[in-house]
Amino acid sequence: MSVKKEQQHNGLEAAKLYPNCKIAESAYIGKNVSIGHSAMIRENVIIGDNCNISPNVIVGESTHIEDGVSVGRRSYIADHVTIKTGVVIGPRVKVLQYTVIGMGVNISKKCKICAMVAIGDHASVGLRSVIRAMACVGEHTDIANNVHIKTYAEIGDHCYIGPLVEIGSSSVIGGSVGPDDAPRTIDGIYDCVIQDETVIGDQCRIRSCAIGKHVVTRAYVDLGVCADIEDHVVIGRRVNVGTNVSMQANINIADEVTVPDDCTVIACDGSLSVKPNTINDHIVNKHGWLKRAMCRIGNKILLRRESRV
Repeated sequence: MSVKKEQQHNGLEAAKLYPNCKIAESAYIGKNVSIGHSAMIRENVIIGDNCNISPNVIVGESTHIEDGVSVGRRSYIADHVTIKTGVVIGPRVKVLQYTVIGMGVNISKKCKICAMVAIGDHASVGLRSVIRAMACVGEHTDIANNVHIKTYAEIGDHCYIGPLVEIGSSSVIGGSVGPDDAPRTIDGIYDCVIQDETVIGDQCRIRSCAIGKHVVTRAYVDLGVCADIEDHVVIGRRVNVGTNVSMQANINIADEVTVPDDCTVIACDGSLSVKPNTINDHIVNKHGWLKRAMCRIGNKILLRRESRV
């Protein structure tokens, strides 16, 4: 179908349609829309007013693009996607089926947003980041460059996820966790901050926390509200960390340790490991080695070197 016939079909003589763009007869194109060279708009697509579809973009069937949206060159928008008002999508972005992108979201170039993802209003996704299928990103959340968010992960509102961070499958980041947990902010901006090159394992629960650079949490870790984890901390599988806990840098906590509320974990002798199982203010591993990790000075927990029980 020619461009001229499409303009007549939609009654939109003001639309700016460049050569070689292909628009299905059943598509609806709003007012003051620009569709670039060699773009393809498939069946039953709705594009609102004041949108810019750049050259070589493909928009799949039954996708709804609201007013004021910009889609960068060579991006691919799959079938049944909803893109709300004021979204900016950079070049070479892939948005797969049944995804919903909220108002005012900014997605940088070369990102991949997989199927059935939900991104809240005014969030941002940095360069080359990947959000896997069925993941959710909350409102006003900032995701930096090269972040990998795996399937079924949930990122709450007002979170910051730093560069090169990996969030494991089915993990939940940020947000209140019960009727008595009031929303909290870090520096008055973010509810939860995860810094550069941190790895969060599968099925973790990270509440309103500040997590430093190069931190690793294994699977099933539970961090309480207002935990403050410094750089280069390693937290093992099934570790429970209470509320208002602070951990010094370079601490290694083994699997199945419980850290109580309102304490500061510090290393007396450099980088130390906490062994499994909290028992009467001591931590003992399966070989009978005793770690006097629960020796307290005020609310501080001192990690000391191992001794045989």
